Amino acid sequence: MTHPNAQPEYAALVWRRSSYSNTQGNQCVEIAAFGERVAIRDSKDPNNSVLTFSKAEWETFVRSQAGAIAALPPQAKPERSTQTIS
Repeated sequence: MTHPNAQPEYAALVWRRSSYSNTQGNQCVEIAAFGERVAIRDSKDPNNSVLTFSKAEWETFVRSQAGAIAALPPQAKPERSTQTIS
């Protein structure tokens, strides 16, 4: 069954899960690069809507988050997962 908001053109992309997603699988986002765009989806509902950004927008977002994480005290920093997806 396909969700009514699903976008079939994204189904063939190679999706990667965030290394900061927890291992229980309930706080996961996945990203996929294609052309000059980056797509983001919720791994719990991969057939739902996909957000897309230009590579420049995505790089700006990632840099801003890296700075925010670096500024956190050690006990507040998220742990990276070693989980991979196929």
